[in-house]
Amino acid sequence: MKRRHIFIAIGVSLILLILGSFFDLQISQGLYVGDNFFVLLLTGIGQYPLYGALGFLSGVVMFSVSKLYKSVPFRILAISCGVILTCLCGFLQGKQLYDYDALGALAPNLYKIYIYVPTGLVLMLPMVYLGYLLNQKIQLNQAQFVKTVILIVGICLAFTLSKSIKPFIDRPRYAYIHTFMHEPELFTNWWKPFKNVDHFISIDGVDKDLFRSFPSGHATCGAMTMLMLPMLSLYIPKLENKKVLLFYVGLTYALLISFVRIIQGSHYLTDVAFGMLISVVFIYLTNEFVIRDAFVRKEANN
Repeated sequence: MKRRHIFIAIGVSLILLILGSFFDLQISQGLYVGDNFFVLLLTGIGQYPLYGALGFLSGVVMFSVSKLYKSVPFRILAISCGVILTCLCGFLQGKQLYDYDALGALAPNLYKIYIYVPTGLVLMLPMVYLGYLLNQKIQLNQAQFVKTVILIVGICLAFTLSKSIKPFIDRPRYAYIHTFMHEPELFTNWWKPFKNVDHFISIDGVDKDLFRSFPSGHATCGAMTMLMLPMLSLYIPKLENKKVLLFYVGLTYALLISFVRIIQGSHYLTDVAFGMLISVVFIYLTNEFVIRDAFVRKEANN
């Protein structure tokens, strides 16, 4: 992927971040529509491209490691990590699908662990199977295997970073301050941590998740499609000339899911912009120091 395309995505993220820094509250007030079926559904499945991609990549790793490496302990380790990651992604996706700001808002009784865990696993298994089918059709080399592992690690790091920032900022979601008539006194800018979380949780009887607005995990996951879609060319050579198109499909999806989260009141513009920026920076680092350079000589010698 040429740098200029990634720089465009970085520029879009920065422009949105700057714009939101001045007009966050006004934008949320103007766009807020609350919950409807379309919004709830997109929120529920909005992170599936990331979870599904991790399931697919786990399948690639699990079904190719035995062909590429003779070490039995390494095979066991790779397969175990693939199984654990697939189960974790299934758990998170099922939980998100039936969460209070997704389909759980329509049917709260579905937010049960014995319902959302099987649902998540059912959604993940086809992606793992696609990884298996891929291994039946093409023979991955060790460079492709290593790239796949690095891609998995990069995606997990970006997602973890997005989640780990939230407790340090404790930014109230717009839907919360609007519903409980704390507007605009509880509005806080993205760079200023909110200090009275426990007090408002106590007096309003709400969950701490309503103070996890910044940054947007959905935007981080959505923006990761800008990396995952072009990387399909690593396994499907026919897509090599489609990488730019796939990149902008990913950017369009990231903007769509970000817009949905804003109109739902779950995030401000700066929340989604910063979430996208996290992913785009990881995409740049992966493209620059892994994909473009680290394997150029190795692949040239093959």
